[in-house]
Amino acid sequence: MNLVLKKTLLKKAFVSGIISLVITIIWMSSPLTIGDELLVLKWLSLVKKDLLGIENNIEKNDFLFIDVSKNKTTIPTSNWFSDSSRFDNEVVVDRADLAKLFKLMLKYNKDIPILMCNVLFEKKQEQDSALNGLFKGFKKNLFVAARSEKKNGKIIEPILSANYGLTNYESPNDMLFKYPIMVSTEKGKIPSLAAKSYGYIDKVEIKSFLRFAIADNRLIFSNMVFDNYIEQSDLKVGEEKSFTTMSIGEVFESLEFSSDTATLFKNRIIVIGDFEKKVKTVYGDMSYPLVTANAFLSLREGRNSVTFWWLITMVIGYIIISYQLFLVEHAEGEKEELTLKKQIRMYLQEILKDYKFHLVLLTSLSFFLFNFSINILIIIVWFKIMKIGLKFFERWKSAIRITN
Repeated sequence: MNLVLKKTLLKKAFVSGIISLVITIIWMSSPLTIGDELLVLKWLSLVKKDLLGIENNIEKNDFLFIDVSKNKTTIPTSNWFSDSSRFDNEVVVDRADLAKLFKLMLKYNKDIPILMCNVLFEKKQEQDSALNGLFKGFKKNLFVAARSEKKNGKIIEPILSANYGLTNYESPNDMLFKYPIMVSTEKGKIPSLAAKSYGYIDKVEIKSFLRFAIADNRLIFSNMVFDNYIEQSDLKVGEEKSFTTMSIGEVFESLEFSSDTATLFKNRIIVIGDFEKKVKTVYGDMSYPLVTANAFLSLREGRNSVTFWWLITMVIGYIIISYQLFLVEHAEGEKEELTLKKQIRMYLQEILKDYKFHLVLLTSLSFFLFNFSINILIIIVWFKIMKIGLKFFERWKSAIRITN
């Protein structure tokens, strides 16, 4: 192969590498995800945890999870005619039970670093006055959930006085869920519940920038595949579990057997929510509050940051893979001129130079060094399109030459 051809292939590989990086960034910052990411992440996580012994070391006493799935009541709701009736009811969290819980926690508020209440407060209940008074007694360390309407982005703010962060547990077309760090609303992009909580506890301002969020001078994808710091299996009731998970009733029952109530809340991040409500993530079905906790930890640990070295690693990797791909394509065009022995050797080399295999190596490198798993399928589709496009382009050039 002459030097001119090598330079030509290298130029094509450079352009392909840049485009591949742009496609990767666009996909990773979007809310979209597909099943192949689940398979890759499962295997990479297995290798990382079980074979290499690399674990996410989160102290079990750092968190207290309080499940409100059994504390429900019904409230009247409007029907098609915008009228309320005793037959039209909505199941919601009972705020009378919440008021008892917050009254207890308020006594020890100074020892609670942050409290994330993953409960919506959109419609009125009889106990709102008492609960609102309790919310005012907390400092800035209490954050509740709110949401925005899907169609127009209108924010439905809590009817109670409390700091809030947006929550959105829906994914487009029932795809696997990514956690939105910044949620699009009519007022622009607003930080989510996990982002707001992280910003408070680490005194960091979170802003939106293009397809990223900026926190503490770090670039983070707006929609994040969070780390699985706390697994769903860690919260199973009735089994030995790593993290304390209690219902509101169990919180009060525990007080009967302990004289030191403060130890239950002291220096613990408290997460309240309905653990029966789950969303499909790349790690399997996960409870809404646990999703928020893992997203919060991912932000705080800072291992999901888009760094200069990740960008360099990815673009170099894509250039090398593209160059190998072009070499193989060029060699295929010359196979008729090769001897049988050389063709056999060429096929063996092609197996080692398979770009799909190299993409697996690249995503593994990205995952172990930078905690990012790229979507291989999307890049494979791009490479296929690029190969077809280049073939048509070469044929078009040849046709022009013959015509001239």
